[in-house]
Amino acid sequence: MSYNLVAGVFIVKPPQSVTKGVNLSNISSHSIPSCRLYYPQVTVKEEKLQPYIDSNRSKTLNWTNIYSNTYNNISAGSSFNQLVLTGIPKIKGVWIIPYLSARQNGLLNESATATNNVPSVMGFAQYASPFDTCPATNAPLSLTNLNVAIGGQNVFQNNQFYTFSNFMENICLYDKINASDFGLSCGLISQQDWEQGCRWYFIDCSRGNIADDLTPRSLVVSFNVNCRSDIDVIIYTEYQTEVTIDVMTSAITM
Repeated sequence: MSYNLVAGVFIVKPPQSVTKGVNLSNISSHSIPSCRLYYPQVTVKEEKLQPYIDSNRSKTLNWTNIYSNTYNNISAGSSFNQLVLTGIPKIKGVWIIPYLSARQNGLLNESATATNNVPSVMGFAQYASPFDTCPATNAPLSLTNLNVAIGGQNVFQNNQFYTFSNFMENICLYDKINASDFGLSCGLISQQDWEQGCRWYFIDCSRGNIADDLTPRSLVVSFNVNCRSDIDVIIYTEYQTEVTIDVMTSAITM
C-alpha cells in the first residue's frame, strides 16, 4: 500500500512544482509576505544595565487641558460674580467670550412689531443662525470691572475696565511661536477686529510660584455687563497637567 504524502517548509509560499501529483502552491500559503529577525548589536554589561534602566525609566509628560462653562441670560447692566471651578491646579489662563443672549438675539423692538403686525418671534443663539459668523466673531459686548480670583487671590491688583491694550498685555507672555511656548504673535486679532466683533477677554494666570501651581485652588470670575443687551458667556479655563510614566511597568503617577 502506498500513500501520496507530501510535506515541505518554505519561506512565504511554496514554489510552483508538483510532487507526486500534489501542487502545494495551490493549497498552502501564508498572508505574511516576509519575516524579519532582530538581534542586539550593542550589549551592555549587566552591572551597568540596571543603573541605566533605573535612571531612565521615568518619563514626564506635560500638556494643557481646557474646561468650559456656559452662563446664560446675564442681564444688561448687571454684575456677574461666579465660582467657576474648584480644586484645579496649575491654572494658566482664562478666556471669557460674551455672546448676545439667546433670550434676546433676533427679537424685534416693540414699535416695529406693533406697526407692522409682526407676530411674536422667539430669540435664538448666535451660533444657531446660518448668517452669523459665530464663533469666529461674537459681538462688541463690553465687560468692565473684570477680575479673576484664584484661591481667593485676585489676579489683577485692581479691577480692569479691559480694553484692547489690556488684551495685548495679557497675551504678551503667550506671544511666542517657538516649540516651547504657545503664542498669538501671528497677529490674527487686530485692534479693529477686537473692538468691532471679536471682544474676547483673556486673563493670564501663569504668573506665580511653584507652590501655588501644585495646590488645587478655586476659580472665581467677576465682571459688570457694560452694554444694553442681555448676554450669554462661555468661560474657558486652561490648566496644565503633568504625569510621570514608568516605562518598565506603565504605571502613571499624577
